[in-house]
Amino acid sequence: MRKILLFVLFSVIFVSCSKSSKKYESALFADMEEASFQENDSYVQTSARAKSVYIDAGNYEKPEINDEPVIERKLIKTGNIELNVNSLEESDKNIEAWTKRFGGYISSSNMYESGGRYTVKIPQENFDEAMNSVAGFGKVRNRSVKVKDVTEQFYDLQGRLETKKILQEKYNQYLKKADNMKDLLEVERELNNVISEIESMEGQMKRLSHEISYSTIEIYLTAISTERGIDYYIETIKWKEVFSNIINFFIKLFVIIIYVIVFGIPLVAIAAVLYWLLFGKIGFLKKLFARLRGKK
Repeated sequence: MRKILLFVLFSVIFVSCSKSSKKYESALFADMEEASFQENDSYVQTSARAKSVYIDAGNYEKPEINDEPVIERKLIKTGNIELNVNSLEESDKNIEAWTKRFGGYISSSNMYESGGRYTVKIPQENFDEAMNSVAGFGKVRNRSVKVKDVTEQFYDLQGRLETKKILQEKYNQYLKKADNMKDLLEVERELNNVISEIESMEGQMKRLSHEISYSTIEIYLTAISTERGIDYYIETIKWKEVFSNIINFFIKLFVIIIYVIVFGIPLVAIAAVLYWLLFGKIGFLKKLFARLRGKK
C-alpha cells in the first residue's frame, strides 16, 4: 500500500514539473520568435527611414511629408591626384605639413628614385579644401574624386545592432530564470550566437564610421628635371623611347646575323660535302645507279 502511494505521489510531481517545463519552454521560444520578428521589423523600418530623407551633415531641413525624421547623409569620399614635382624631398615635407594642417594622418607612404605614393586620411569636413590645396605642390597630371553614399547601409546596420543588443538582454533574463539543464543549455547557445553577431556588427560599424569620418586621398608624385621644366622632361622621355627602340632593333639584327654565321655556315658546308660524296666527283649514288642500269 505504501509503495502504491509513493508511486502515485511521484507520478503527480513528475507530471507537474513536466507541464511547468513545457510551459516555460513554450514561453521562452515565443519570446525568442517575437524578438526575431522585432529585429526584422526594425531592419525594414530603418531601411525605409534611410531611403526617405537625406541631408548633408550640418544642413538640416524639415521633411515635407509624414513628419519623417531627418537623417544625416553618410558619405565615403576618396580622392586621387597625380603631380609632377621638382623635388621629392621638399614635397615629402610639404605633404607632412599639409596633412597636419587639415587634422589628418599619413596611413602609408612609399618613396622611390623617380617618385612616391602617399595614402592620406583627412577629416571629411576638410576634404574639399585639402584636395584643392594639395594641387599647389606641383603640376597636376590627373585628378579625380569618388563619392559613395552609404546612408542606407549605415542605418540598417545601426538598427540591427540595437535590436541584437535588446535580444541579448532578453536572453540574459531568460538565463536567470532557467530552472533545468535543457533550458539553460538552449538559452546559452542562443546567447552566444547573439554575442558573436553583435561583435561582428560592432566591428563593421567601427570600420564604416571611420571611413565616413576620414576621407582618403591618394597622392602620386613624379620627379622632374628642375633645370628645363616639365615640357622638356616629357620631350626627353619621348626621345629616349625612340632611341631605345632603334638600338633594340640593331641589337636584334646583330643577334640574327650571329645565328646565321654560327649555325648557317656549318649547315651549308655539310650539305656541300654530302653532295660531293653522293652526286659530285666521287658520286657514290651516281655510280651505283650506273651499275644497276648496266646489269639491266
